[in-house]
Amino acid sequence: MPLVHDLARYRAWPQQAQELARLLADGQNPSCALLARCTSFMQRFDPRRDGLWTVMPAAQPVATLALAGREVPRIEWLHVAHSWRRRGLARALWQRASQFVAVNGGTILELDLRLDAPAAMAFAGSVGCHPHGPVRTSPTAGRRQVWRCRAAAA
Repeated sequence: MPLVHDLARYRAWPQQAQELARLLADGQNPSCALLARCTSFMQRFDPRRDGLWTVMPAAQPVATLALAGREVPRIEWLHVAHSWRRRGLARALWQRASQFVAVNGGTILELDLRLDAPAAMAFAGSVGCHPHGPVRTSPTAGRRQVWRCRAAAA
């Protein structure tokens, strides 16, 4: 089992958002939209309802999951660097987020999947998620659909 770090004890600092954006961009230059998304999440982060976990085998994060707590908690992003995929990191992060939801009284998680990402859809199905709601299309995000799954037992 990989070592998953709980970043809930850290508060939103711009450098953390930049580091998350860098990870999500897989070493490429992060886009302004990606940096804005990370910064926005970090600025509204509340450790009582939100979760942020990362896998850091060394000083550099290689995988991260952000959970926005709300009536139905939503995975804001789950990302594993290409060179670190197929090692169980996404599943370890997912389990941590699912347990967090259950401990806080939740029973369902949701995520917004791109329908042109078959690996993401296969992973979501493997952890028990299923489509929930209509397919939406946007010029910037493509075809997307909300999927839902049950949280792990507390």
